[in-house]
Amino acid sequence: MDNNLDDLIDIAIDNWSLCKLLAKAIGKLDEKDKRQYESQLKFFKKTYEDRLKKHKIELKILENNELYEPGMPVFPINISSFGAGSKLFIEDFIKPIVLQDGNVLRDGKAILRGK
Repeated sequence: MDNNLDDLIDIAIDNWSLCKLLAKAIGKLDEKDKRQYESQLKFFKKTYEDRLKKHKIELKILENNELYEPGMPVFPINISSFGAGSKLFIEDFIKPIVLQDGNVLRDGKAILRGK
């Protein structure tokens, strides 16, 4: 992979992580401040997502409670906590899946939970 593309992906993942952290913090604010900062965060996310689209890069996040199936482009960091044949679900996404033109460039990372 091109070093510039690799750097762009690293920056995109860092931005995603920062936005996730900021969204948690914003959720703790009073309603007036919450609306203002949510709007600013939404604008920031749209801006960097539009820039990624110019390079045909997309960050994909699986939904919480989505069924985890082996073979998904996700590294489950706590898979050893479950026995074979366990029905597992996404508990939290740690890193997004990175796609370019629909092809997986990097697997995501997630925490799983059993049902």
